[in-house]
Amino acid sequence: MLHATVDFAQAKVMNIVELKADDRPAVDALMRRDSKTVGFLPNAALDDYLKRGGALGAKTPDGGLAGYLLFAAHFNHFRIAQLCVSPPCRGRGVARQLLDALKNVSNGRKYITLTCRHDFPATDVWPRMGFVPLREKAARSGAGHRLVQWYLQLAPDDQLDMFQEKIYDDALAVAVDAQVVFNFDEPESDKSIPSKSLYTDCSNNVLRLQVTDEIFNEINRNSDPDRRETSRRAAQTLVVLWRNGLPLEHFTNRLRQILPGKGDSYDSDILHLAIVAASDTDIFVTEDRRIIKKASDIMRAVGVEVISPTDLIIRLHERANAEAYPSRRISGSDLEWRRLTAAELRRFPVSKFTGGTQKEGVLREQFHALLSNQEKHTCDVLYLRNEIAAYRVVEATCDRSRTLLMGGVAPTLDRALIASFLVADTVRRTIRHGASAVIAFPDKLQPELLAACHEVGFRNCGNRFLRVCIANTLTGEEVLKEIARHCPKYRDDLSSIPNHELERRCSPLHLQSPTDSGKYFLVPIQPGYAMSLFDESRAAGDLFGGAPAKLMRWDNVYYRKKTRHKMLRSPSRVLWYVTDKQKSVVAVSHLDEVAVGNPRLLFKKYQKKGILNWNDLYKMCDRDPSNEIMALRFSHTFLFSNPVAWSDVSRFLENADVKPSLPSPMKIPADVFRHIYRLGFGCHS
Repeated sequence: MLHATVDFAQAKVMNIVELKADDRPAVDALMRRDSKTVGFLPNAALDDYLKRGGALGAKTPDGGLAGYLLFAAHFNHFRIAQLCVSPPCRGRGVARQLLDALKNVSNGRKYITLTCRHDFPATDVWPRMGFVPLREKAARSGAGHRLVQWYLQLAPDDQLDMFQEKIYDDALAVAVDAQVVFNFDEPESDKSIPSKSLYTDCSNNVLRLQVTDEIFNEINRNSDPDRRETSRRAAQTLVVLWRNGLPLEHFTNRLRQILPGKGDSYDSDILHLAIVAASDTDIFVTEDRRIIKKASDIMRAVGVEVISPTDLIIRLHERANAEAYPSRRISGSDLEWRRLTAAELRRFPVSKFTGGTQKEGVLREQFHALLSNQEKHTCDVLYLRNEIAAYRVVEATCDRSRTLLMGGVAPTLDRALIASFLVADTVRRTIRHGASAVIAFPDKLQPELLAACHEVGFRNCGNRFLRVCIANTLTGEEVLKEIARHCPKYRDDLSSIPNHELERRCSPLHLQSPTDSGKYFLVPIQPGYAMSLFDESRAAGDLFGGAPAKLMRWDNVYYRKKTRHKMLRSPSRVLWYVTDKQKSVVAVSHLDEVAVGNPRLLFKKYQKKGILNWNDLYKMCDRDPSNEIMALRFSHTFLFSNPVAWSDVSRFLENADVKPSLPSPMKIPADVFRHIYRLGFGCHS
């Protein structure tokens, strides 16, 4: 951790420390106060700085935040994203102390850069701290502002001119076609949002947008003089690639073979690509699907990579946040989630998800519009045996909820099952991220997903669906208060229902009650059965994993020999104790039914559930079908974030004066259930 101190006139001491996740509310509050000058970062971006160790804070003796500095560490330099000091602490050297702390950990880096608008008050501050303005360029906000790039040398270097050039040229140079530029000034819509995302002050630091001179011919063909003027102004803020002196004939001939056609628009497409091919730029950004479909042929013929604006945005995000793109296995190599990459976007089968009710072009525009904001929106793709089975686009909001913005399931025999898993997994991931509600918009979901939302417990709340999901043990009043925060109308609907039903509506919630006489059971289960029925963590680490078709179920069946069957009752809550070497309680479920009877009849009743076949049940009844067995039907299963070791369970049982009856199921007191539950979910109350 970084430490430094500064004495104020009031003899107070300021501590400079590395900020952590717990400091986010204080940073966010200070940022919002000064957002007009320092800008505003989404929660995901701010969390990323805190996670990477890219945040320094000036703390007062009582722990208050006097100022902060956000920075990105590159190979040979730092880039300051924000430096903000609370108004009462300005003029006391806080900014200098933060900067000095950054210098002290330079580790051989040679310079620090930052970008600031020329009209901001901080323009007078940077020179006093040793920065010099090397470059200036127009801001892309459309308000006539200028952005100044400031540079602070940390280490002597004989090649200063080379550094200065590199500072400006760090941005990726790409050429954009005319339609991308025209979209800059279009009203915000699904169609224009991806292009607009390239034309922001934030992208100014990482992208150098270029156009070819052919764009002015395209502009001139517009019959509206106001539109011509608007488009010219937008084009003139970008770097222009001029065709004069470039050897274009070779490239135009090759391109005409790949993109045959006639007319002014066709000629312009060919010239745009030919000028880019003859220049030092090798990326061409376009919304034209006809050109994008020929991207591979164009690359081979003239060496220009053709991509969409959304493709470029995802690529830049991947480059800056590589750790955000790991795959998440669910069951061996057969079932896994992957965050959509730029490469996968290019081959994403949008047509699979239209369902015959939506035009492919409209769906693609909606999809690309959401993905153009990678800081807020995450697109996960579900692969089943290396084939795309489903996708979802989720937004993490600042009110402890996550929004399922869009989703679809590919046409397969297991479409309803996959839809159910997608929705249930979204609820579980919401809990993992510390949120307490999932919001979904019916008009952006396929019918299969809407049905799955109802199955998993979503309720209609005006123009949206809501699923409250609480991984905590709360009183009824606390639960209703949490529900009201997301949807007051929904609170009224739930205020009078029985406790066990309220728990299911908000699962994995445990509802506290002074007279809790609920039924709680500890059920042992073999590791292989747990892996195939609900334990994704084990299935993910196993070479072959569990059975995906069973692991994806929201409800399932566990067969056992008929032991202590008179004790087990439903509805009740079940804690699953896995009998492997670790011996731990790994999950909690709702027990919906305890069925005891003839093995053949039970197998017929639950044939689509459970993981055992008839031969397995035949052995379970000692090869005598007249011997009864039992089936436990359960649902609402949630894995603990912290599996509870048997040593802790034993301690809780001993304190409650309860003797274990394992390997048979056993009934446990409510307070023992609460202790295990709280430890498993890491509850603080």
